This record gives sequence, structure tokens and C-alpha cells, in this order.
Amino acid sequence: MAQGKPIVPRNKENPVGQVARIRRSSAAIRRQLSAARKLLKAKISSWPFQIIETNAKRYEYQISLGELSSVADEILIAMIGESSHELVVSEAMAAYENGTAQSAVNIGNISDDYTREITDILSGAPYQRRVSLISARVFEEMRGFDAQAAKELSRVLRNAVEVGDNPLSIVGKLSNQFGISQGRGEKIARTEITGALRRARMDEAEDARQRQGIRLAMKHFSANSSTTRQSHAARHGLLFSVQAVREWYAQDANGINCKCSQVEVLVDESGKEIGAGKKKARQIN
Repeated sequence: MAQGKPIVPRNKENPVGQVARIRRSSAAIRRQLSAARKLLKAKISSWPFQIIETNAKRYEYQISLGELSSVADEILIAMIGESSHELVVSEAMAAYENGTAQSAVNIGNISDDYTREITDILSGAPYQRRVSLISARVFEEMRGFDAQAAKELSRVLRNAVEVGDNPLSIVGKLSNQFGISQGRGEKIARTEITGALRRARMDEAEDARQRQGIRLAMKHFSANSSTTRQSHAARHGLLFSVQAVREWYAQDANGINCKCSQVEVLVDESGKEIGAGKKKARQIN
């Protein structure tokens, strides 16, 4: 029996929320890349060079091939020393807990049959197993980011040295690459944090269906934003099974930079939303 209406997102431009967590993660990634930037600036300024005048001025740096090849490892060490891994993992785990709590409160609001307490959920083995998978996934993503960033930065540096760019030009090229790496890192953090919240809601909805027999569907709330993809906007207000939502996010990069959210709603035997009224009633797609 329904007790109340589903609790829907208040922010229409960013239904999934998690802004503060994403902001903190982005700051950690910037600090991490700043450590690598300082290392490279110190390296470049310490390298002696000879200017060769031919058809165009060329800088020949007096460094060995071995020293140049070792830069990638040194960048990686510098980034690990100021690692953003722990913070991003922590924020993703907090988002998963937040999503679980949101789901528990919402399902409890719409169904008398839902009797689970959030403290019991968080201490249970199923939750602990799921959150450990989130932690491992995010850690591996961020470790891959470190390795890729170090590889790309060392490639830009090596190419610039080999063609004889002047020190200021090398710094400029590295700055561009730092911007690219920062954007990639922030995209990973943003995607993993919002994805953790959505997965938590789907996991709890699925658990309520399996353990307590509560018929639920996920109602899609698209972000009313200029950056919202048309394929995402077209799903607004529609109902989907948990499995359908999982499959949709697993394809076509739908989870990347997505601000959409899904909210649990009660459905009848035919898959129509209960309590939505005749005009608003939707059926599971």
C-alpha cells in the first residue's frame, strides 16, 4: 500500500546532484597534476642546452636518452605522491551510501511493505560487498588515469626536446597537455561519483523487489540543461526496469558526464505507475 508520493529531485538542471563531492575531487586532481607540473618545470630549467643556428634556431639539450626516458616514471611518482585516488574513492563510496539512503527513504515513503532500516542496510554483507566493488572500480580507473597522464606528458616533453623547441615553447606544450589530462581526470571522477549514486539506487530497488516482493520501476529524470544529450532528454518521465537502466548506462557512453537521475516508483501488475493519475500514468518501457 502506498503511503506517499515518490521523492523527486529538486534540482531540475542537475537531478543527480553530488556537486560538492565532484568539486572536492576536481581540486584533488588539480593538486596532483600541479605536483607533476612543478617537477617538469624544475627538470626543464635544470637542463643545459646549446643553441644551433641552421635554417631555424634549434635548441639541443645536453641530456642523455636514459634521463629523458626516465621522466615518465618520475612524473608517475610525483603524481602518486600527491595522489587523488583516496579522495575520489572516498567520495564515490559516500555517493553510493547517499544513493542507498535516498532509495531507502523513498521506497519507505511509497510502500508500507518496505521495512528495512538504513543502519541495517549499511552494516549488511550485501551492501559491504557492493561498496567494495565500487571502491575497487574507482581505484583502478584513477590508477589508469595516473599512468595515462604520465605517459602523455612524457611523450609531449620527449617530442619537444627531439625537435629542439625552446624552453618556453616546451612549457607551453606541456601546459596544454596538463589541461587535457585535468579534463580527463575530472571526467572520470564526475562519472564515477554520479554513477555510484545511481547504482546504489538501482541495487536497493532490486533488493527490495527480490527480498520483499515490492514491484518497483525506475522513473527517469533528465537534466534540464543545455548540455543534456537528446537521447537522455527523451527518457524524461518514462519508467524502466532496473535491468533496462543498467543496460542503457552500459552502452554508448551514456554514463559519462550524465546528470540524469532515476527514482523508484510503485507499479501494478501491468507495469503502470501507481498513484500517478490517469493522465500521468506511465508503463514500464
